[in-house]
Amino acid sequence: MDRYRGEFLELMRSGTVDLVFANEAELHSLYETSDFDTALAQLRADAKLGVVTRSEKGCVVASTDRVIAVPAFPIERMVDTTGAGDLFAAGFLFGLVRDADYENAGRLGALAAAEVIQHIGDLNMTRMMSALPDFTNDVDLYPDMMKKWGLSFLINTAQTLEGRRSRR
Repeated sequence: MDRYRGEFLELMRSGTVDLVFANEAELHSLYETSDFDTALAQLRADAKLGVVTRSEKGCVVASTDRVIAVPAFPIERMVDTTGAGDLFAAGFLFGLVRDADYENAGRLGALAAAEVIQHIGDLNMTRMMSALPDFTNDVDLYPDMMKKWGLSFLINTAQTLEGRRSRR
């Protein structure tokens, strides 16, 4: 972050970048502050939309006009965090392209990240698919989400990322 901070901030401030994903440590580094609220206020001023993952604290979705805190999806046991940010972004983007609001997009990202961190190796798609009916009852998404949206985008993204991870 240190090496290209100026260039990255310029891309955000000029509007070239519409959406920024960062984890909490990256946000602190970008704005050179240890205070989360200060860094978040700056992100809101610099980016159209920023999504900051905060591990077990969930995530924060920040735009110029509002901040939405979204809780983490519950897990049984954390095993390996490799791919969590990528899968979170895939779930969030999946929600956005399907017209979910920011809160529900964040919840979809949290679900995808929660699944990948619970094991090493291949993503357990059976468990993830079985969690979705409970998930859709917990949030205000379309009742027929599986029929209307499908999961092909999220599943394909997850499998692609898992394939990359297993080759490392």
